[in-house]
Amino acid sequence: MSEIILHIFCDSACIARRLEPLQPAPACIPPDHAALAGLVQDWGDHRLFAQAMPPAVVGAAPQAFAQALLSFDRLDRQLRDQPFLLGDAFSVADAACFHPIWFGKHCAELEAALAARPALAAWFARIEAFGPGAVTAMTAAEALAAREEQRIAARVTADEIAIRRQDPALGEVAVHFPRAGFRIQKL
Repeated sequence: MSEIILHIFCDSACIARRLEPLQPAPACIPPDHAALAGLVQDWGDHRLFAQAMPPAVVGAAPQAFAQALLSFDRLDRQLRDQPFLLGDAFSVADAACFHPIWFGKHCAELEAALAARPALAAWFARIEAFGPGAVTAMTAAEALAAREEQRIAARVTADEIAIRRQDPALGEVAVHFPRAGFRIQKL
């Protein structure tokens, strides 16, 4: 007996690992730099994200702005001689660092800081020019109808934790988290 389960992937790390086998070329997790890509991705998803979020910059964490500027300087230096963070090709490291900076652009001070760093600004514009890709509008009912067929209770792999739960509106849901940077506890 099989059942239909909705899968929710809660982090770009889980999303990238899920999409890579479906679209292996060009690789977003570079085989020669997979460990480095994972480290930069974790840093971008957690530390850079916390630094570049406008609420953190405008008062909740006063040191966040100074830390964001330091991170912007490091990224700018990394990008001076190459178009992407790990070299000549876009990778998951770029995706993980792009989204916090995109959020940060909604803060005038961080937008000015980005503009003042030419290599970082050019990198940001290069990735932004990729656009949103092929977007297909779906209703909630269509999204639920597209659920995968799979059995899962709880699964732990080297990179991921998936927890099965019952949602009153959605039914059975498997929520996927990366193991790094997350703590799961029973409520």
